[in-house]
Amino acid sequence: MSSENSFVAVLIKIFFILTPFFTLSMFVAMTRDMSRTQRNSVAARTMLSNLVVCLLIYFLAYRCFISSALLWMHSGSGLEPSFS
Repeated sequence: MSSENSFVAVLIKIFFILTPFFTLSMFVAMTRDMSRTQRNSVAARTMLSNLVVCLLIYFLAYRCFISSALLWMHSGSGLEPSFS
């Protein structure tokens, strides 16, 4: 499988996992036995943790991923990736 096909396959899987219909139905199914206040607490904690993760990725993605990839490509290791 080529890298483009695997990228598209992963992108489609992530899209369907993160769609609101799927996440909402999973939330309802998993919190069915909880009280309303417990469900609200779980929803608030989930939103807060997602916000923190999104902000970390937004502010630190370049430093973590791009700069380390550039260092790896220019390190002279002879393992430069091919972009063909």
